[in-house]
Amino acid sequence: MTSTSRKIYSFTAFVIVVTVLTWTLGLLNIKYHLEGNVAFEDGFPGDISLWQPAGDWSNIAIDDNRISVLRKTDNRSFAKHSFQLPDTENLSASKLRIRGTLETLNMAQGTADSDGRGAAYMVWLQDADGEVVRYLTIQNLTGAQARYQTERIVSIPEGVTAFTLVLNSRDSANSFSLTDASAELISITPIYKAGIALLVFAWLVIFAFSAKWIFKRGSRTLFITSTLLIAGIIVGVMLPESATVGFVNPVFQKISGLIPAFDLDAAQSTYKIGHFLFFLLISIVLCLYAKSLHISGLMLLILLFLLAVASEGMQLHLFNRTTRLSDLGIDGAGIVLGWMVAMSFLRLRRS
Repeated sequence: MTSTSRKIYSFTAFVIVVTVLTWTLGLLNIKYHLEGNVAFEDGFPGDISLWQPAGDWSNIAIDDNRISVLRKTDNRSFAKHSFQLPDTENLSASKLRIRGTLETLNMAQGTADSDGRGAAYMVWLQDADGEVVRYLTIQNLTGAQARYQTERIVSIPEGVTAFTLVLNSRDSANSFSLTDASAELISITPIYKAGIALLVFAWLVIFAFSAKWIFKRGSRTLFITSTLLIAGIIVGVMLPESATVGFVNPVFQKISGLIPAFDLDAAQSTYKIGHFLFFLLISIVLCLYAKSLHISGLMLLILLFLLAVASEGMQLHLFNRTTRLSDLGIDGAGIVLGWMVAMSFLRLRRS
């Protein structure tokens, strides 16, 4: 075995170990420390007189076991309940974990809401004057499921002193009920902070070694192209949902308003599979230059699949990002298709 081969095998083994540790640390229940409940301390739904209906009141049903938004009329309506956050200087270092169990009461057929989102279970974050500083959707409710088990970790912006849980009908034709809900203040545990710091350092070492290897053995163009593509993958992994909600979705909405033929749902789906394009391109680029990089095609595929698996594992550590096996499948499809394109091009060039 040559010195180059030993380096590649050792590097691959290190990437495997760090990828496994990334998933293990993300899946272990050591991330959060519970600081206290801040909603429904005596059990859900609490004092039902504190729930406030709005919009068309005939669409709201409030009882001792559930809060329901019905669809007796076509008017938008919602039920809400407000809670004060504790007055503490360390509040900005905490997160708000909101959970809920929701049921679909009827399954309307052939009816879609106007913006593709359905009804929603939401949280409004408010300042001392009661003004909404930020609002977030905990779970979109389309009626596609009979039961929704939902959870979201919410950062608490500076100046926020209260929050309101909201069950909003939006334009959905279905009826929904909230059968359980909770809100808790949580913080990051010291052991997790230490573990994630080590993981970040390990991944920096991996990316630095990769960049050095490509720079020494490949062309300047290959180095710049591969670096930009890998950076794009990292940005895609790290991109917070607030960027999607606050920037990407409004852009799609404006384009949809200007161009009648523009399919909003298709555009949002295209954004969701952005990783496919990055993995397709990085696979093509690296497979084309595998020989000059002194890496076999098989080893290169293994490293690319490890990058895909690791990118999904990294999302376990990010607030409001979701790790999905379907996304991993999309990444893998991009890698395989990229390898096939590169191999076909190389065969044509040799013939």
